[in-house]
Amino acid sequence: MSLLAAGFPQYGETNFFQSHWQLTQRCNFNCPYCVNEHLRTEGIHMPPETMRHALKLISQLERSHFHFCLSGGEVTLYPHLSEMLDEIALLFPAGSTVTMMSNGSASAARMRELVFTQPHIAKRFVFTIHLGQTNVDKLIDKLLEFTEAERKVHFNIKIVTPPGDKRGIETANRLAEAGIANFELMPVLDFKTGVIETGYTSEEMSLFMPANGRKPWFHFRHVYENSIRDVTFLEGIEKHMFHYKGMFCSAGRQSIFLDEHGNVSKGQFCGHMLYTILDKNPFEDPAFMEPSRCMEEHCTCIPFTALPKWNEAAYAPVSCNGVTR
Repeated sequence: MSLLAAGFPQYGETNFFQSHWQLTQRCNFNCPYCVNEHLRTEGIHMPPETMRHALKLISQLERSHFHFCLSGGEVTLYPHLSEMLDEIALLFPAGSTVTMMSNGSASAARMRELVFTQPHIAKRFVFTIHLGQTNVDKLIDKLLEFTEAERKVHFNIKIVTPPGDKRGIETANRLAEAGIANFELMPVLDFKTGVIETGYTSEEMSLFMPANGRKPWFHFRHVYENSIRDVTFLEGIEKHMFHYKGMFCSAGRQSIFLDEHGNVSKGQFCGHMLYTILDKNPFEDPAFMEPSRCMEEHCTCIPFTALPKWNEAAYAPVSCNGVTR
Protein backbone atom coordinates (compact mmCIF):
# COMPACT_ATOMS: atom_id res chain seq x y z
CA MET A 1 0.00 0.00 0.00
CA SER A 2 1.68 3.19 -1.22
CA LEU A 3 1.93 6.13 1.20
CA LEU A 4 1.20 9.34 -0.70
CA ALA A 5 1.31 11.95 2.08
CA ALA A 6 1.80 12.22 5.84
CA GLY A 7 1.95 14.73 8.69
CA PHE A 8 -0.41 16.96 10.66
CA PRO A 9 -3.24 17.97 8.26
CA GLN A 10 -3.36 21.52 9.64
CA TYR A 11 0.33 22.03 8.84
CA GLY A 12 -0.38 21.38 5.18
CA GLU A 13 -3.49 23.55 5.13
CA THR A 14 -2.10 26.68 6.79
CA ASN A 15 0.77 29.02 6.00
CA PHE A 16 2.74 27.64 8.92
CA PHE A 17 6.34 27.86 10.13
CA GLN A 18 7.95 26.24 13.15
CA SER A 19 11.35 26.78 14.70
CA HIS A 20 13.00 24.46 17.20
CA TRP A 21 15.69 26.00 19.40
CA GLN A 22 18.25 24.11 21.48
CA LEU A 23 19.03 27.13 23.62
CA THR A 24 21.40 25.67 26.19
CA GLN A 25 23.26 22.51 27.06
CA ARG A 26 23.18 23.34 30.76
CA CYS A 27 21.06 20.92 32.79
CA ASN A 28 20.56 20.36 36.50
CA PHE A 29 19.66 16.67 36.02
CA ASN A 30 22.00 13.75 35.36
CA CYS A 31 19.80 11.23 33.55
CA PRO A 32 21.69 8.04 32.64
CA TYR A 33 19.96 7.79 29.23
CA CYS A 34 20.54 11.44 28.21
CA VAL A 35 21.23 11.62 24.47
CA ASN A 36 23.26 14.82 25.03
CA GLU A 37 25.39 13.53 27.88
CA HIS A 38 28.62 14.35 26.02
CA LEU A 39 27.48 17.99 25.67
CA ARG A 40 25.67 18.53 28.94
CA THR A 41 28.75 19.25 31.05
CA GLU A 42 29.79 22.10 28.73
CA GLY A 43 26.76 24.19 29.68
CA ILE A 44 26.94 26.29 26.51
CA HIS A 45 24.18 28.89 25.92
CA MET A 46 23.06 30.44 22.65
CA PRO A 47 24.44 34.00 22.60
CA PRO A 48 21.67 36.61 22.86
CA GLU A 49 22.78 38.34 19.64
CA THR A 50 22.40 35.01 17.79
CA MET A 51 18.93 34.55 19.25
CA ARG A 52 17.80 38.08 18.34
CA HIS A 53 19.24 37.85 14.81
CA ALA A 54 17.53 34.53 14.15
CA LEU A 55 14.17 35.82 15.40
CA LYS A 56 14.44 38.85 13.13
CA LEU A 57 15.10 36.68 10.07
CA ILE A 58 12.22 34.34 10.89
CA SER A 59 9.85 37.28 11.46
CA GLN A 60 10.48 38.45 7.89
CA LEU A 61 8.92 35.27 6.48
CA GLU A 62 5.44 35.77 5.05
CA ARG A 63 3.62 33.28 7.24
CA SER A 64 0.34 33.49 9.09
CA HIS A 65 1.28 31.30 12.04
CA PHE A 66 4.56 30.71 13.85
CA HIS A 67 5.35 28.06 16.43
CA PHE A 68 8.44 28.03 18.64
CA CYS A 69 9.69 24.91 20.40
CA LEU A 70 12.29 25.88 23.01
CA SER A 71 14.47 23.24 24.61
CA GLY A 72 17.87 22.52 26.16
CA GLY A 73 19.44 21.08 28.30
CA GLU A 74 16.97 22.58 30.71
CA VAL A 75 15.26 25.46 28.94
CA THR A 76 14.57 27.52 32.08
CA LEU A 77 18.34 27.70 32.70
CA TYR A 78 18.79 29.69 29.49
CA PRO A 79 19.67 33.13 30.92
CA HIS A 80 17.98 35.05 28.07
CA LEU A 81 14.67 33.13 28.03
CA SER A 82 12.51 36.02 29.27
CA GLU A 83 14.14 38.35 26.76
CA MET A 84 13.46 35.85 23.99
CA LEU A 85 9.77 35.62 24.88
CA ASP A 86 9.59 39.44 24.88
CA GLU A 87 11.16 39.49 21.39
CA ILE A 88 8.70 36.86 20.12
CA ALA A 89 5.78 38.89 21.45
CA LEU A 90 7.14 42.02 19.76
CA LEU A 91 7.97 40.54 16.35
CA PHE A 92 5.30 37.90 15.72
CA PRO A 93 1.53 37.99 15.19
CA ALA A 94 -1.07 37.25 17.84
CA GLY A 95 -1.93 33.58 17.96
CA SER A 96 1.67 32.46 17.57
CA THR A 97 2.55 29.67 19.98
CA VAL A 98 5.49 28.69 22.19
CA THR A 99 6.25 25.31 23.75
CA MET A 100 8.98 25.08 26.39
CA MET A 101 10.41 21.58 26.91
CA SER A 102 11.41 21.35 30.57
CA ASN A 103 12.19 18.97 33.41
CA GLY A 104 9.86 20.92 35.70
CA SER A 105 12.54 22.08 38.13
CA ALA A 106 11.81 25.81 37.89
CA SER A 107 9.82 27.48 40.66
CA ALA A 108 6.08 28.00 40.30
CA ALA A 109 6.69 31.76 40.29
CA ARG A 110 9.13 31.41 37.39
CA MET A 111 6.71 29.19 35.47
CA ARG A 112 3.91 31.69 35.99
CA GLU A 113 6.10 34.55 34.80
CA LEU A 114 7.03 32.66 31.63
CA VAL A 115 3.56 31.48 30.58
CA PHE A 116 1.37 34.43 31.58
CA THR A 117 3.34 37.39 30.26
CA GLN A 118 2.72 38.48 26.65
CA PRO A 119 -0.86 37.01 26.71
CA HIS A 120 -1.39 37.37 22.94
CA ILE A 121 1.25 34.64 22.47
CA ALA A 122 0.01 31.23 23.67
CA LYS A 123 2.68 29.52 25.78
CA ARG A 124 2.87 26.15 27.48
CA PHE A 125 5.32 23.88 29.25
CA VAL A 126 5.85 20.24 28.37
CA PHE A 127 7.44 18.60 31.39
CA THR A 128 9.29 15.31 31.10
CA ILE A 129 9.36 13.46 34.40
CA HIS A 130 12.67 11.62 34.63
CA LEU A 131 12.28 8.77 37.10
CA GLY A 132 14.95 8.97 39.78
CA GLN A 133 15.71 12.61 38.92
CA THR A 134 12.41 14.50 39.22
CA ASN A 135 11.14 15.36 42.71
CA VAL A 136 7.53 14.45 41.99
CA ASP A 137 6.16 15.80 45.28
CA LYS A 138 7.70 19.23 44.63
CA LEU A 139 6.42 19.22 41.05
CA ILE A 140 2.89 18.39 42.23
CA ASP A 141 3.02 21.18 44.82
CA LYS A 142 4.09 23.65 42.14
CA LEU A 143 1.40 22.56 39.68
CA LEU A 144 -1.28 22.86 42.37
CA GLU A 145 -0.46 26.57 42.61
CA PHE A 146 -2.20 26.83 39.22
CA THR A 147 -5.91 26.31 38.69
CA GLU A 148 -7.16 23.25 36.84
CA ALA A 149 -8.07 25.47 33.88
CA GLU A 150 -4.57 26.99 33.85
CA ARG A 151 -2.94 23.55 33.99
CA LYS A 152 -5.07 22.33 31.10
CA VAL A 153 -3.94 25.19 28.86
CA HIS A 154 -0.35 25.73 29.92
CA PHE A 155 1.05 22.34 31.02
CA ASN A 156 1.50 18.83 29.68
CA ILE A 157 3.44 16.09 31.44
CA LYS A 158 5.31 13.12 29.97
CA ILE A 159 6.42 10.27 32.23
CA VAL A 160 9.25 8.44 30.46
CA THR A 161 9.11 4.84 31.70
CA PRO A 162 11.85 2.25 30.97
CA PRO A 163 10.93 -1.47 30.73
CA GLY A 164 10.26 -3.06 34.09
CA ASP A 165 10.24 0.24 36.00
CA LYS A 166 7.14 0.40 38.20
CA ARG A 167 7.83 4.01 39.21
CA GLY A 168 6.14 5.27 36.05
CA ILE A 169 2.67 4.01 36.96
CA GLU A 170 3.28 4.98 40.61
CA THR A 171 4.04 8.54 39.49
CA ALA A 172 0.96 8.58 37.26
CA ASN A 173 -1.19 7.46 40.19
CA ARG A 174 0.26 10.19 42.41
CA LEU A 175 -0.52 12.83 39.81
CA ALA A 176 -4.07 11.53 39.37
CA GLU A 177 -4.65 11.42 43.14
CA ALA A 178 -3.55 15.06 43.33
CA GLY A 179 -6.12 15.99 40.67
CA ILE A 180 -3.55 16.57 37.91
CA ALA A 181 -4.94 14.89 34.80
CA ASN A 182 -2.90 16.19 31.84
CA PHE A 183 -0.16 13.54 31.78
CA GLU A 184 0.83 10.60 29.62
CA LEU A 185 3.11 7.62 30.22
CA MET A 186 5.68 7.38 27.43
CA PRO A 187 8.04 4.53 26.46
CA VAL A 188 11.78 4.89 25.91
CA LEU A 189 12.70 4.96 22.22
CA ASP A 190 15.74 3.46 20.54
CA PHE A 191 16.96 6.42 18.47
CA LYS A 192 19.05 4.16 16.24
CA THR A 193 16.09 2.11 15.07
CA GLY A 194 13.28 4.59 15.69
CA VAL A 195 11.15 2.03 17.53
CA ILE A 196 10.21 1.37 21.13
CA GLU A 197 12.89 -0.26 23.27
CA THR A 198 12.50 -4.02 23.59
CA GLY A 199 11.67 -5.58 26.94
CA TYR A 200 8.22 -4.12 27.64
CA THR A 201 5.54 -6.59 28.67
CA SER A 202 2.07 -6.42 27.11
CA GLU A 203 0.79 -5.09 30.45
CA GLU A 204 3.39 -2.30 30.38
CA MET A 205 2.56 -1.45 26.78
CA SER A 206 -1.09 -1.07 27.72
CA LEU A 207 -0.09 1.64 30.21
CA PHE A 208 1.08 3.84 27.34
CA MET A 209 -2.39 3.92 25.78
CA PRO A 210 -4.58 6.94 26.62
CA ALA A 211 -6.59 6.19 29.74
CA ASN A 212 -9.90 7.40 31.14
CA GLY A 213 -11.11 8.63 27.76
CA ARG A 214 -8.14 10.96 27.26
CA LYS A 215 -7.24 11.53 23.64
CA PRO A 216 -3.68 10.93 22.42
CA TRP A 217 -1.61 14.10 22.21
CA PHE A 218 -0.66 13.58 18.59
CA HIS A 219 -2.45 12.31 15.49
CA PHE A 220 -0.70 12.01 12.14
CA ARG A 221 -2.64 11.64 8.90
CA HIS A 222 -1.44 9.04 6.43
CA VAL A 223 -2.90 9.26 2.94
CA TYR A 224 -2.77 6.05 0.93
CA GLU A 225 -3.96 5.27 -2.59
CA ASN A 226 -7.39 4.10 -1.46
CA SER A 227 -7.65 5.24 2.14
CA ILE A 228 -6.82 7.85 4.76
CA ARG A 229 -5.70 6.79 8.22
CA ASP A 230 -5.09 8.79 11.39
CA VAL A 231 -2.14 7.37 13.32
CA THR A 232 -1.23 8.12 16.94
CA PHE A 233 2.39 8.88 17.70
CA LEU A 234 2.78 5.74 19.83
CA GLU A 235 1.26 3.50 17.16
CA GLY A 236 3.48 5.06 14.53
CA ILE A 237 6.59 4.40 16.59
CA GLU A 238 5.55 0.89 17.65
CA LYS A 239 4.72 -0.23 14.10
CA HIS A 240 7.56 1.68 12.42
CA MET A 241 5.06 3.73 10.39
CA PHE A 242 7.23 6.88 10.30
CA HIS A 243 9.49 5.29 7.72
CA TYR A 244 9.42 8.25 5.31
CA LYS A 245 12.73 7.68 3.55
CA GLY A 246 12.53 8.84 -0.06
CA MET A 247 9.50 11.10 0.47
CA PHE A 248 9.72 14.86 -0.03
CA CYS A 249 9.59 16.87 3.18
CA SER A 250 8.75 20.50 3.96
CA ALA A 251 11.59 20.75 6.52
CA GLY A 252 13.43 23.97 5.69
CA ARG A 253 10.48 25.51 3.87
CA GLN A 254 8.33 25.14 6.99
CA SER A 255 10.89 24.65 9.73
CA ILE A 256 14.33 25.38 11.09
CA PHE A 257 16.40 23.85 13.89
CA LEU A 258 19.04 25.93 15.65
CA ASP A 259 21.46 24.56 18.23
CA GLU A 260 23.16 26.53 21.00
CA HIS A 261 25.92 27.62 18.60
CA GLY A 262 23.42 28.90 16.02
CA ASN A 263 24.14 26.03 13.60
CA VAL A 264 21.38 25.73 11.00
CA SER A 265 19.51 22.52 10.15
CA LYS A 266 16.24 21.88 8.33
CA GLY A 267 15.12 19.49 11.07
CA GLN A 268 16.46 18.26 14.37
CA PHE A 269 18.15 15.18 12.92
CA CYS A 270 18.51 16.09 9.26
CA GLY A 271 19.32 18.84 6.78
CA HIS A 272 22.52 20.11 8.40
CA MET A 273 23.62 23.18 6.41
CA LEU A 274 27.20 23.50 7.76
CA TYR A 275 26.83 27.21 8.56
CA THR A 276 25.44 29.30 11.39
CA ILE A 277 22.52 31.72 11.32
CA LEU A 278 25.03 34.59 11.71
CA ASP A 279 27.07 33.40 8.72
CA LYS A 280 24.21 33.16 6.25
CA ASN A 281 20.48 33.78 5.94
CA PRO A 282 19.08 30.28 5.32
CA PHE A 283 15.86 31.70 3.88
CA GLU A 284 17.88 33.13 1.01
CA ASP A 285 19.61 29.79 0.46
CA PRO A 286 17.88 27.69 -2.26
CA ALA A 287 19.39 24.52 -0.80
CA PHE A 288 17.69 25.23 2.54
CA MET A 289 14.33 26.30 1.15
CA GLU A 290 14.00 23.60 -1.51
CA PRO A 291 12.03 20.55 -0.31
CA SER A 292 14.30 17.53 -0.37
CA ARG A 293 13.85 13.80 -0.10
CA CYS A 294 14.05 12.37 3.40
CA MET A 295 17.37 10.61 3.89
CA GLU A 296 16.58 9.16 7.31
CA GLU A 297 15.31 5.67 7.95
CA HIS A 298 12.77 6.97 10.44
CA CYS A 299 11.37 10.21 11.86
CA THR A 300 10.84 10.15 15.62
CA CYS A 301 11.08 13.79 16.72
CA ILE A 302 7.47 14.91 17.18
CA PRO A 303 7.85 18.53 15.98
CA PHE A 304 9.38 17.37 12.69
CA THR A 305 7.45 14.12 12.18
CA ALA A 306 4.40 16.38 12.04
CA LEU A 307 5.69 18.30 9.02
CA PRO A 308 4.09 17.51 5.64
CA LYS A 309 5.71 14.76 3.61
CA TRP A 310 4.60 13.69 0.15
CA ASN A 311 5.40 11.58 -2.88
CA GLU A 312 3.52 13.55 -5.55
CA ALA A 313 3.24 17.30 -6.21
CA ALA A 314 -0.54 17.15 -5.75
CA TYR A 315 -0.02 16.33 -2.06
CA ALA A 316 2.58 19.03 -1.33
CA PRO A 317 1.44 21.84 1.05
CA VAL A 318 0.61 25.23 -0.44
CA SER A 319 3.64 26.81 1.20
CA CYS A 320 5.88 24.46 -0.78
CA ASN A 321 4.21 25.43 -4.07
CA GLY A 322 4.06 21.85 -5.21
CA VAL A 323 7.84 21.70 -5.67
CA THR A 324 9.07 18.12 -5.92
CA ARG A 325 12.47 18.36 -7.53
